[in-house]
Amino acid sequence: MRPRITIGDSLFCDDGFTAEGGIDLHTAHVSQVAFDSATLTNTGGWALSADGLVVGDNMICEGGFRANGGIRLLGAQIGGQLNLNGARLNNLGGRALPADMLAVERTMSCGDGFTVYGEVCMTAARIGMELSLNAT
Repeated sequence: MRPRITIGDSLFCDDGFTAEGGIDLHTAHVSQVAFDSATLTNTGGWALSADGLVVGDNMICEGGFRANGGIRLLGAQIGGQLNLNGARLNNLGGRALPADMLAVERTMSCGDGFTVYGEVCMTAARIGMELSLNAT
C-alpha cells in the first residue's frame, strides 16, 4: 500500500499544539513524530488515527500529551522507541489504545503518570527490547 503522506524528516506537533476533530496519519511515512504537550480531541472518533503508520525513528507523545478519543496504531511500525510517558488517553467505554500488530523496534514506555480511560489492546504486537507499563 502506498503511503498517503510522506514527510522526509520530522513531524512536530508539540508545545501546546491542539487539534479538534482528530488527526489522520493512516499509512503515512515519516522520520520522527513528536506530540509533546499536544492535545488532540475527536469526540466522534479517534483523536489520532495512524493505522499502518511507518516512523523511521521515534514517536514521542509525552509531557502532558492528551488524546480525547484515543489513539489508534493498528499495524504501525516504529523504528526506534514509542514514548507515552505522562500521556493521558481517554476513550471511556471503548478502546483508548488499539495497537494490534504494532511493531516497535526498541522500547515502548508508558510511565510517569501515563493514564488510560478505556481499553489498551496490543494483540500480536512486537516490542523489540523493552515494554514498560506503569499506568494510573
